[in-house]
Amino acid sequence: MRIGVITGTVNLSRTSSSQSQSVQAYTANTDYGRFPLLQITMGEHTVFFANRHWGEGSSGSRIHLLPHQIDYRQVVQALYQANCKAIISVSATGRLSEDALPGRFVIPEDFCSTGLARIDTFAVLGLVEHPAIPQPVNSQLADCVSSAWEEKVKSHAETVYGDHDKAGLLTPGLIKGGHYRTINGPRFARPPEEEVYRSVSGAKVIGMCADPEFCLAAEAGIPYVLIAAVTDHSHYPGAPSVEHSAVLSAARNMEPVVIKLLEETIKRIPASLSPQQGIGLHSMMDVEKINIIKISAKKRPVLLHMVEKELKQV
Repeated sequence: MRIGVITGTVNLSRTSSSQSQSVQAYTANTDYGRFPLLQITMGEHTVFFANRHWGEGSSGSRIHLLPHQIDYRQVVQALYQANCKAIISVSATGRLSEDALPGRFVIPEDFCSTGLARIDTFAVLGLVEHPAIPQPVNSQLADCVSSAWEEKVKSHAETVYGDHDKAGLLTPGLIKGGHYRTINGPRFARPPEEEVYRSVSGAKVIGMCADPEFCLAAEAGIPYVLIAAVTDHSHYPGAPSVEHSAVLSAARNMEPVVIKLLEETIKRIPASLSPQQGIGLHSMMDVEKINIIKISAKKRPVLLHMVEKELKQV
């Protein structure tokens, strides 16, 4: 099976273990520009790693994009072109709830955000239907992450944190459920804002990248799960306030655990994984608009393929 892994601050481009049999660079030519992927063979699976912050400069050189600068359509469409049947996203996050301590991982069941300056749909030329995403996180993938933690990763995390986290700032653990609050970035949220997020949405973690990844994965028909790696307390009452350098340090210390969690999760993904349900590009654009896309296929050939593939399944 082909599996996509989206990373960011928790940088997994150095992934190399006994599970990896070959590594090679792969570039996807999406409708929104070229996007680099790292293709790794892990057992029976082919895994495509996408660092969401990678971008291409005018000279073709690689540049680092801030969360609000990323064209998330490019990231998800690159994995669609690679024929990925599942997406596992890893996101560095801050603490919003009492139990989401730094060092722990949260598998959110849903996402909330407002006022993001980002395009969150592949649909163009106007909408016919306003889609719903009743279940943004694939329950089978979430169960794979949970069982991987309990069976193989929990004890590994205790050892890693003991070796690398000399200050004792990281606490191992995995939490299923709760919401992920997406903010625009690049600045961290302020304490009054976080108080609103806690009281109104009941979010467990706060980050900058989950939305619109899950929306686009749903439109592309790819099952999606997010692993939120809690790197800091953010501005949780009574805890140290977030600093960028501390986030990077925690992310580095958590990397070996994240890699192990991904390896064990990927092993458990069933070949019979249920496809993403509840949303479709073809239902969002009428026949006339789809015909216009066909005429301008040179500009959006991948989008045309996505729509036509859906129509064949209806």
